[in-house]
Amino acid sequence: MKIGLMIAAAAAAVAFTSPARADTIFYSVSCSGPNTDVTCKFDASSFGNLFINNNAADLNVSGTGITVSATETNGTFGSATDVTATFTSGGSQVDGLGKFNVTTDLSGSPATADTISIEIKGTNLVVDTTLFGAHICLDGETAAAKGVCTTTFFTNVPAPIVGAGLPGLAMACGGLVVLARRRRQKIV
Repeated sequence: MKIGLMIAAAAAAVAFTSPARADTIFYSVSCSGPNTDVTCKFDASSFGNLFINNNAADLNVSGTGITVSATETNGTFGSATDVTATFTSGGSQVDGLGKFNVTTDLSGSPATADTISIEIKGTNLVVDTTLFGAHICLDGETAAAKGVCTTTFFTNVPAPIVGAGLPGLAMACGGLVVLARRRRQKIV
């Protein structure tokens, strides 16, 4: 009986801790540096996509004395001539994704880029790594498209889903409590 309950608790834990959603990833973001000079690199080309137009790459940062600058790389199919980064205290709404206080705008014709690096300077900088936003050109990295976008949209790298494993954890703990109570009853 004990073994059956332990197996049931373990099975429930596995069943309820699977990922809550499987989002398609269109780009990656990596941030590094001390809390006075942070660089965040957005990369869409590794996924066969390009960044495009206004709000090409967006993030949130906290700290004091914040200044931002950005650079783009065009690779084979990107064609941006410049990128500007803007810090707005309080943030700006970006196409339903949420508010971002650091945004970038590409210029050129078409204004597309493989990667965008944002350099943030200030004091006590903390980048919110739970949400990044981007304006994406799908499959712009293909020889057929050659940087011309047929589909563009805004997307984000989602935050981890808090509590996704909580039901499984609760079931496993419940199973252990039941086992402990039965064991105590048998001893008495």
